[in-house]
Formats: sequence, structure tokens, C-alpha cells
Amino acid sequence: MDAVVFAWLVGGILVSYEALAEAAKYSVPGIGSWIAVELGAGVVQFTLYGALLGWVHRARVPQTE
Repeated sequence: MDAVVFAWLVGGILVSYEALAEAAKYSVPGIGSWIAVELGAGVVQFTLYGALLGWVHRARVPQTE
């Protein structure tokens, strides 16, 4: 769970740029829907990234024979 929280923290910085600054730079039909779609995509993307990061760096149990 720590990896997911870390991914959300990093993703919050990146997604805030995509959701807010990109909507201000380009002519988008609906700013509210643009922000909602970008935030939704960012949450999914960085949740999956955090889960994968946690899986890769999980504590491994030593194998005994």
C-alpha cells in the first residue's frame, strides 16, 4: 500500500499539469469534462503503477529446502 500512496503522490504532481495546464493551453469544448477525464485516467494509471511497483519491491520469503 505504501507504493500506491507514493505513486498517487507523484501522479498528483503530473496529473495536475495534464488536467489543469493543458486545459488552459488548448481550446477544449468542456473544461469540466476535460479535467474529470484526465483525473480519472491519472488515478487509474498511477494506481496500477503503484500496485506494480509494490509487487516488484515486495518482501520475499527465503526458500528453504
